[in-house]
This record gives sequence, structure tokens and C-alpha cells, in this order.
Amino acid sequence: MLCAMLALGLFEASSAVTLPVLNNSSIPPARIMLLFLMLVVFQQVQMRGSLLAEAILANASLIVFGLYGLISALLLPRIFAGQIDVVPMRALDLRSIFDTVPLAYSSQNITTGIYIAGGAITAVAAYIVGRVSIDLSLLAKACAGIALAHAITGLMGALLAGTPWDLVVNFIRNGSYAQLTQSVGGFLRISGFMAEPSSFARFGIVWMIFSTEMWLRDINPRWTGFAALTLTVVLILSSSSTAYLGLGAYAIVLALRFLTFPPYIRADKIVRLALIGVAAVLAALILLLLSQRLANELGNILERMTVNKAGSISGQQRTFWAMQGAEAFKFSRGLGIGAGSFRSSSLATAILGSLGAVGAVMFLIYCFSLSRFSRVRPTDGEDRLRLDFAASAAWTALVGLVPALFIAPSPDPGMEFVTLAGLSLALCRPPLIVSAQSAGLRRTWGGAQQDPPPPEIHAPDPEAGWAGSARS
Repeated sequence: MLCAMLALGLFEASSAVTLPVLNNSSIPPARIMLLFLMLVVFQQVQMRGSLLAEAILANASLIVFGLYGLISALLLPRIFAGQIDVVPMRALDLRSIFDTVPLAYSSQNITTGIYIAGGAITAVAAYIVGRVSIDLSLLAKACAGIALAHAITGLMGALLAGTPWDLVVNFIRNGSYAQLTQSVGGFLRISGFMAEPSSFARFGIVWMIFSTEMWLRDINPRWTGFAALTLTVVLILSSSSTAYLGLGAYAIVLALRFLTFPPYIRADKIVRLALIGVAAVLAALILLLLSQRLANELGNILERMTVNKAGSISGQQRTFWAMQGAEAFKFSRGLGIGAGSFRSSSLATAILGSLGAVGAVMFLIYCFSLSRFSRVRPTDGEDRLRLDFAASAAWTALVGLVPALFIAPSPDPGMEFVTLAGLSLALCRPPLIVSAQSAGLRRTWGGAQQDPPPPEIHAPDPEAGWAGSARS
């Protein structure tokens, strides 16, 4: 059920339910699947109150973050209504890229507040799933499958543009969001089933990192390695500055980690990564040498999406949106003006302006607690696979936040972050059934029960011969 919820993240631009009472706000399929996951998790905790308490304590700072986010969304926009001008979350009637309107309470406050609170619930549910799950092979298969599906649908959207495939894409992208199909330099930018190329890149970076981390630790390496390589190529072809930012940040993180010679990374893995990098550079050089026109076009695209991005209209607008958060934080004296009150383009300033000092501190504490588990040192014991999964999920959750620091419109850190974070915190501990057995107890729905005593072994009778010894 957890893997199904993560897979439905592919349909982020879709609407499973539309709520007329919230100004026709769209609820994506992954959020609906969370309800079914909660039902399954409830079966695990209805007779295990200690497990629920453990999950709440492990995610305490994120829960405070979620609760404050919900409370702020309901109260703060009413308190500061009309006292500050902002760009609303649904900026439909703006006359220029710097146009603003007075702050007012809206349905977006409720939607964003529920999403943030739901993120805390998701982390608790993921923690419980991690504690009661023994076989984690499905998680590795799901990761590779999601990464490959994201890459393939992205390529199909670009290569089959203008064909009946567009009807499939338009049918899936039925959410009440701004569904954008963009091109640059005559090349159609890759967006797949997502609402825009930056969303495609943000989601892809998460699953590229998760696949790579599991490949480095030899977790289903054939499929996770292939998925990581395929998605990396598609992200490079996406012409998205968000993709280049995420790839660059992860490359720097990997390089710094390689300098410490971590024990879980074999030398042949480093050699393979180096060979792939050299091969990619050589292939790009050969392609550019064969076509001068293509070289000029790609150079212009790369320049526009990286170096000149800040000076473009889109870059100026995103900078203006991000600055709103700092202004709202200053205006509210560190209290925030409520989740969903304004559109940002940075997770950091969105949290500061929406949730104030309380939200920022709680989120930093949670990230710090997660960073400790990204450096776990697996041993050769039976828990090594769980620790490898935990470290992979922790690195993915943390590094996957980098694109959100530059494009996130709201203080919601995203379903992938909270799910992988909750899993990481749980997988650093042995599975619950093993913990119970190590204590000499067997868990039942009626409570803990002592295991039966081991069978009594009698010393063999020396006069009974070989057969008697065997029977004894």
C-alpha cells in the first residue's frame, strides 16, 4: 500500500477528487491513497499502542510542524487580513509579474494546511510500515519501477507530441492546476504527466537519487542502476534548470562522500561512475562536432536555462515570489502569515513567511535528526539491509529537498520527503517481530505472550549404539 501511494505520485497533476466547497480544489490520487494506507496501519496499531507512541515520538518535530501549519492556515490569514500585499497561491488575475493583492483568507489556506498536517500523518504511517515490515525487496522494485515509468512517460510526451498520445496526457492531467507545455529554442521541454517541466524535474530527482543510493549499496543493483542511469539521461535532456540544479547538488554530495571512502561503496562502483561520466562527455562532444547548428542551439538553451535564468522574466518573477516569504516573516514579527497565504518559489522562504520561527525551527530539527541516520555504519549482521535502506532513504529525502529550495510554491515539503523520512527513521531499528523475539516474547493481537520453552534434550545413551544416539 505504501509503494502504491508512492507510485501514484506520478500523477501529481491529476485530480482524483474535486472539492467544490474548497473552490474546486483538486486532490491528487496519492493523497487519496493515504487514506487507505491509514486504514491498513490502524490494523497494526489497534492492539499495539506502544508502536503508535514510538512513531509519534520519532516524528515529533514534524508533527509539531504539521499542527502549527494547520493552525496557522486557519487563524493567521484572518489576523493579518488586508495588512500586507501578497501574490496569492492561485494568481489568476495578475496584471504583471510584480502584481500583488491584499492578504485575504481563502480555500488555499485550508488545502495547504491539510496537506502539511497530512504530511506529518504520512511520516507516522511510513514509520509504522517500516517497523512491521521484514521483507523490503518490494520497496527496491517499486523505486526502480517508478523511476523508469517517470523517464519513459517523459520521453513519450516529448517524442510523441502532436499524436494521439496528447489525448492520453490531457486526460491524465485533469487537475485544477496551471498545466503548462513549454518549449525553448524550438525544443519541447519534458514534462511527462506533470503540470510543468520543473515539477517533472523535482519528482525525477528524488527517484534518481533513491535509485542511485540503492545501487551504490548493491540493493537490486541491476534494476536500480539501470533506472538511475535512464532517469539521469532524461533529466539532462529535460532542459530544466531545476533538473540541472538537482543533478549538480547531488554530484557535489557524492564527490564529498567519496573523499571519505565510505565502507559501503566498492571501488568498482566509483570506477563505473567515472566511466559513465567520461563516456557521456565524449558522446556529447562527438554529437556537437558533427552538427554545428545543433551545438549552437544546445549552447543557447543551456545558457538560457542556467546562466541567464535569473535575468529572464520567469527568474525575476520567481525571485519576487521568494522574497515575499522574507517580507512576511519580518512583517509578522516571526509569527508567519499562515500556510497557503501566498505563492513562493522557495521552500525555505515559504516556511519562514507562512509558519514563522516555530515552523522553521521544527523543520530544521527534523532534518537534523534525519541527517544522523544518513551516516549509519552498516555491519555484516542481519540488520545490514535495513540500515542500507535507511541510509538510502535519508540521503534521498535530504538531497531531494534541494530543488524545492528554489521552486516550491508552498511550505509543504512534499509526500516523497515525509514518506522516505519516516521510513528511514524506522528502518534504523530492527523489525518489530524481531525485537519481540529477541526479548523472548511473541506478539499476538491479545498482547505479548511467552514463547514455549525449548524441547528438552537428553544425553545419548552410550550403550544404545548409533541408532539410539540418533533417536536421542
